[in-house]
Amino acid sequence: MTTVVSPAMSPMGRTAATDMAELAVAVRSLRGVDDAAVRALLETTAHAEVVVPVGTLFDVVVFSAGRRGLAVIHELDTTQHPGCGPVIASMGKAIREDRFIALVPPRTARRWVCRDAQCFGGGTLRIPPPDRQAPPGRYWMRPFAGARQTHLVGPVMLHQALERHRPFPPPHPARAMHAM
Repeated sequence: MTTVVSPAMSPMGRTAATDMAELAVAVRSLRGVDDAAVRALLETTAHAEVVVPVGTLFDVVVFSAGRRGLAVIHELDTTQHPGCGPVIASMGKAIREDRFIALVPPRTARRWVCRDAQCFGGGTLRIPPPDRQAPPGRYWMRPFAGARQTHLVGPVMLHQALERHRPFPPPHPARAMHAM
């Protein structure tokens, strides 16, 4: 029996070939990430927050924290090997201002389209010390360095998790930039 394969439509209305092309672009961008450079950057933040440029070693995706934001991170813990990847928690003065900031491969912002999150490939980001993993202040929800993982958050899996869980409220671009 012969099986004929035709371009099947995904739930988002794209063909499988389009989805695979986007996946190939994402995989190629991951090869350009210099883990040693990111680790060196983290070593400079050993005792205090440091402001670093966004777009060279990584881009950032900003999305709302809360129950739905946590669901995104927990899903990535189980679907991305060996874990979610680096995420910074930036808690505001009001719950509606609480944000998660995921570090994704450089150049992700060029092709990012998601109503539930903002992606930035420029600007600056305040990096907390590597050992700060709880409030007060900005802290690592999922640290970059350590035995758990040494990679960035996968943008394709992040996008899919954001679409499934829809963290609310979506960050306004100006406020998302302020969270950085």
